[in-house]
Amino acid sequence: MLRTSRKADDLLARGALPYAMIIAAAMILASNHIIARYLNGVVPPIGLVFWRMTIGSLVLLPFAARGVLIHRQLIRAHWKLFVVMACLFVPLGNGVIYVAYNFTTALNGGVVSTAQPALTVLLSWILFRDLINWKQSAGIFIAAFGVLIIITRHQSNRLLRFTLSPHKTVDSCGVLRTVYAIPIFV
Repeated sequence: MLRTSRKADDLLARGALPYAMIIAAAMILASNHIIARYLNGVVPPIGLVFWRMTIGSLVLLPFAARGVLIHRQLIRAHWKLFVVMACLFVPLGNGVIYVAYNFTTALNGGVVSTAQPALTVLLSWILFRDLINWKQSAGIFIAAFGVLIIITRHQSNRLLRFTLSPHKTVDSCGVLRTVYAIPIFV
């Protein structure tokens, strides 16, 4: 037993914890899409969003409650911004992607979600002329290239045969969830 403890301490001392946390975060995010696709037709999309927000809030509450209490005056001063972000996030956030699961796979929903951070940076540049540094530009390019590879399944001729169908339209509308993040930059 002592030997295992030393191994664990040795791994932590070598910096394994951040990598384990990254892997855990990726698994949690991926599980969101897998569970949503699995529950498609059982729980309505808005119901999934409600339970996701409720459970997430309850999990984060012990960690966030103190900060919320400390900054309650600031939160109260910007309550309109919080209302706008909440109203935009529910339908434009995962709600649209959950609707898309009527027509597509968890992988496609995950691909759309993966593109969201890059699109947030890109839209803030387009709408507010926020400067983008070279790292952000590289991230946008890598994200777009990765999504393109996944969508085309590494066959460039699939782009030439692309047609717009209802399920692709709904799934692509998941990109609109980027809009909810824009008020943060205002």
